[in-house]
Amino acid sequence: NHIMKKKNKYVAGIDYSLTSPAICVAKVIDNEIKFENCKFHFLKQNKSHKSLGEVFLAYDDQSLFVAARLYDSNPSGICRQLAPRDDWYGAFDEFADWFSIDFDSRHDHQTGFSFAVNASGVLSDEMVFHDSDYDSDWNAIWEAEVQIDDKGWNLEMEIPFSNLPFYEHEELIWGLNITRFIQRKYETVTWVAFPLDVEGIVSQYGHLYGIKGIYPPAKFEFRPHFMAGVTSYNDIRLKQMWEPWNHRLNY
Repeated sequence: NHIMKKKNKYVAGIDYSLTSPAICVAKVIDNEIKFENCKFHFLKQNKSHKSLGEVFLAYDDQSLFVAARLYDSNPSGICRQLAPRDDWYGAFDEFADWFSIDFDSRHDHQTGFSFAVNASGVLSDEMVFHDSDYDSDWNAIWEAEVQIDDKGWNLEMEIPFSNLPFYEHEELIWGLNITRFIQRKYETVTWVAFPLDVEGIVSQYGHLYGIKGIYPPAKFEFRPHFMAGVTSYNDIRLKQMWEPWNHRLNY
């Protein structure tokens, strides 16, 4: 579980670097994060426990901010792939390096919302329902930026709370999971690993604590709509030219 801290107003927004004063140091206990300190590590599952990355979380009244430093000993080997947004099998999957963060904002252990960005900056999002089924037609409004340097690659995301359904509460508890894929090693690293003999996805997430002072925003959706009609004159039968027998309009 992870606890988060609000960003100061003067640093709200993506600044494309990991130097913001809002970035703070985190405490992680098992699969729990508390939002007072908001930095945590991916650890390679071997004796060396070498860190594969650090993830930072912060928020203000409008948005959740995610920053990640993803270490790579061979930055030139980071695989980048360009494709249209949401093209999972063209720009993600096993074809590029990518990072994703998933939230169960309702904390119902059934519904999750996933935000992914690859090393080229291509975005993808999808919803998880019934604990393990994916809806790739779900689309959110958010942004991300990536940068490759001599330490690996890093990213920042800004995810407005308006994308995420949640209930009003003094302190929110969300489900959370984070995944990194390293293409050249064909290696997937997750904060919470799913045992092969356990069913479900969202129900296996870790927990994020300490989100306070935010409220479910009003949501409006606009859909274009039009009507059309046509009169079929072959449906008009006349006794006499001036005396209609049957006049039916078909729409």
